[in-house]
Amino acid sequence: MSAIHVCFDSKHPKGLIERFVNLQDGRKIKTYVYGERKNILARKGIAFWGISLNGELAMSDKSYQVKRNHGSGKLTIVHGGNQLTVDDNTAFKLFDLEVKQSEQKAKLQRTRVSYPVIAASSSLSDYYDKKYDLINTPMTWAEANRTAFNKNGRLVIIGSVQEQNFIHKLFKTASRGTTTDGTSVTYGWIGATDNEDQNGSTYNQDTNISTEMEINATEGDWKWLNGADVNETYSNWLNLTEPNNTAYPDQDYAAMDWSDTNGSWLDLK
Repeated sequence: MSAIHVCFDSKHPKGLIERFVNLQDGRKIKTYVYGERKNILARKGIAFWGISLNGELAMSDKSYQVKRNHGSGKLTIVHGGNQLTVDDNTAFKLFDLEVKQSEQKAKLQRTRVSYPVIAASSSLSDYYDKKYDLINTPMTWAEANRTAFNKNGRLVIIGSVQEQNFIHKLFKTASRGTTTDGTSVTYGWIGATDNEDQNGSTYNQDTNISTEMEINATEGDWKWLNGADVNETYSNWLNLTEPNNTAYPDQDYAAMDWSDTNGSWLDLK
């Protein structure tokens, strides 16, 4: 999309911006925007749909269309020429958030929009299966962290209520592991710690290699494994009583209790 600022005139006291979309077939179409996209300016790679009439386009304020299959209950999303399926609203809300974040990032960095969905994917569930690898073998936090690192990943970093709800449902619907005495496991490790000796990791997509990085956690100062401060991002600690750093200073690793209605977090050894 490109935008042209038209000089002031009496009919447009706040100025006028004319917008055009450049299609892959070479056509350039005058475009009108509204809603969430009423202030959008120049943007490369943006996905859109709308209604075209007499060589002009009314662009939807969403980059996608959604239809529900009343038989299966699944949602079909049409986005950027791809038709995607998703099982429920929980996954859809996470998808919607990621789309908005991609467009906002491109706006701030003045770069081409890079959407999260795998090109030509036939199912959004396939995308999330690749993004989130659920391992139900019981292990310590350190073992789980090493397993994730060896797979060029890291323990999940939860950045929003939408992602929290998705991960909580993923835990609840998965086959649960058991301890050596047969007890059902109801906790799942997440990628937060206040262990001052613990490193995080970063992944280089070009080299397909993960490397360790310092995250500078200290007792009571919780960090995600990407170095972000847990207290400055989304958090879901149990009843505001966790993490209990004073009574149990040796509990340095975060877990989600998926048996809890809200999927609350607590700190464990």
